[in-house]
Amino acid sequence: AEYIAFSGDCCVLGERIPFLKDVTIPRGRDSVCGVMQQCEGDESLLEHCKRAISSVCDEIAPDGLVYMRGGDWNDGMNKIGIKGKGKSVWLSMFLYEVIGKFLKHITLPPEKKYYIEKRALLRKGVEDCFNGKYFIRAISDDGTVIGGENSDECKIDLLTQAYAAISGITTSERMRSALDYAEKILVDKDNGV
Repeated sequence: AEYIAFSGDCCVLGERIPFLKDVTIPRGRDSVCGVMQQCEGDESLLEHCKRAISSVCDEIAPDGLVYMRGGDWNDGMNKIGIKGKGKSVWLSMFLYEVIGKFLKHITLPPEKKYYIEKRALLRKGVEDCFNGKYFIRAISDDGTVIGGENSDECKIDLLTQAYAAISGITTSERMRSALDYAEKILVDKDNGV
């Protein structure tokens, strides 16, 4: 979507791309490094994109947040959802943004409706994670809030506050509050940090 917005080249979505098969993560391991293998068959880039987006949309919890599972982009948070119950507020914001950027390339009405409904569910889930000042970061498998005022560590997470603005998922008032609190809590002006 970013490439098309920049280049105007929508034809890229029709390019045929082979499928890849990843290495299976062995039972009892959190991760594995391996080399992906090319599989038989190919599909359009559009279909690859829709499958990637839908694979996460199919993993949205009933409360509107994306399950974190065993990995996350933030260091040290890779086990928050390892048991399958933990959820990521930031990942929910990110998916909301991705769907929004990709919607213009979805032409079939049932597919468009599916993505619009998922986007609405994500928005509700994220809005419910606003603590009156800023957005929490995640909820662990055991229900512990990460990135909240009562958190032992990570009382606020910059990623979710920034993505409240980047993704467009919230009101301008909540976005401003989230960014203001991030600056207030995380910036040490005296030491330039």
